[in-house]
Amino acid sequence: GLNFVMGALRPHAPLPDEAKTGLRLAFEVAHRLVGYGCIVLAAVTMFSGVHKAHDLSHIDHVAPWNTAIIAPLAVCAFLIVALTAHINFVLPGREVAPKAPSHDKKDVP
Repeated sequence: GLNFVMGALRPHAPLPDEAKTGLRLAFEVAHRLVGYGCIVLAAVTMFSGVHKAHDLSHIDHVAPWNTAIIAPLAVCAFLIVALTAHINFVLPGREVAPKAPSHDKKDVP
């Protein structure tokens, strides 16, 4: 539900030569907080489910299940950090290739 509301209220991204508005910056911060909050809430839900299953004697050992939860989360965390670093540090330094000339009839004298 919250994603639909945030998507409907999302301010437009600024053009390359424009600065971000305060509303756009607030949206970007809220978007990240909601996204990371959902990941944390999902992890807490998985761990509590494993412990509840152990309490109800559905599983004998909690450790393998915790490992099965932690390993993918660790991989995802690594990928998030690596991609964020790539986007923030590698991509801004790249030169953008010039646009190819347009073949529209408007450009031809």
